[in-house]
Amino acid sequence: MNQHARLRLGGAGLALATVMAMGALTGCSSTDATSDVAPQVPSSNSSSSADIGTNWKFIPIESDNVAEAGYDASTFTLIVKFKKGAVYSYSPVPPAIWQQFQDAQPDPWSKVGKPYLVDGQVPYHQLQ
Repeated sequence: MNQHARLRLGGAGLALATVMAMGALTGCSSTDATSDVAPQVPSSNSSSSADIGTNWKFIPIESDNVAEAGYDASTFTLIVKFKKGAVYSYSPVPPAIWQQFQDAQPDPWSKVGKPYLVDGQVPYHQLQ
């Protein structure tokens, strides 16, 4: 089983593994080519993937609207599972943003998610 298939999404795990295995995340973008707000992928010498992230596993998030989140440092992908059931992946997300997202609890979406991911037009894909 590859690292993408290990993400636990309940009944949507197989669907998520299929989407990720097909590389669908790279083809879905909300970013305009002229946008100067889009994040840059950090250089490979900034941190190792073993030091940062959850390796495709969800962790509980203390929040009114976010239930869980996970981060894979090797692909710079943040996955957010909302309490209403929607699941989104965002990439590229630098490791520092993942850390800020965790540190912003109990308001990670309003303090980091919306301003950086949505307003910053980070490419995303709805997984569920």
